[in-house]
Amino acid sequence: MSSPSIRRSVSSARSLASKISGTSYAPSVCSDSETLTPERVEQRSSKVLSNESLLAPKPTRDELNEAVGNDLMAPTTDLNSIPCAGVRISYGPLAGLMAWRFVVQLNEPDNAFKRAHPAVVVNFILDTGSNRSRVPPETLQALGYKGSLRPGSEARLLIQGVPTKCDVAYPEEAGRLSSQFLLAGDLTLYMDPTLGAPVLYVAEQGAGWPNVSDIHRTVPPTPWTLKGLVKMLLHSKSNGQRW
Repeated sequence: MSSPSIRRSVSSARSLASKISGTSYAPSVCSDSETLTPERVEQRSSKVLSNESLLAPKPTRDELNEAVGNDLMAPTTDLNSIPCAGVRISYGPLAGLMAWRFVVQLNEPDNAFKRAHPAVVVNFILDTGSNRSRVPPETLQALGYKGSLRPGSEARLLIQGVPTKCDVAYPEEAGRLSSQFLLAGDLTLYMDPTLGAPVLYVAEQGAGWPNVSDIHRTVPPTPWTLKGLVKMLLHSKSNGQRW
């Protein structure tokens, strides 16, 4: 039987989870009641020249992996298709941010032998406030990339099938997908009330949201656990939050 103190802690943690915002690191401009279309992305991103000052210190791969699972693995059950659902991270230093696990390949001309490019699963934060996507150099190394790994160099990738130009991030920096990724894929973002998760899909004219049965999750839903609730409580106290 749970003690009154544990029940109070669980109740407080759940209350805290409902108040978490997306102000840590990368901004999220899509609220629960808003659909972010490519047109809105273009309008907003045109006002953003650089958002790097808002992202210091930058999120790390370790922080993102802790929240959504290890990356740089060969795709098995991860489906390389859209529409797909991500997750809104509920606790830790990336609390409130939207993240996906995407299948990534090099987007380069095949060689004379038409050898298929390898693919890996990579974790990404969706940073709609930036107009440049960033890919960890560890991802490029895993793909056998032969170009420059110097931070800021450009690499061309297929991310979930979408041709994407990315800047090489610093070592151990988390991957981030910008408004350019949404525009390149003609993607629309919304919070699905049934799944309780952010969803990316290609909107057809006159059509509404996709059927829930057609949406696959790139990040499995995480059930509430005492360990997760304790992590939220510790994170809130370290940030001086009160509830």
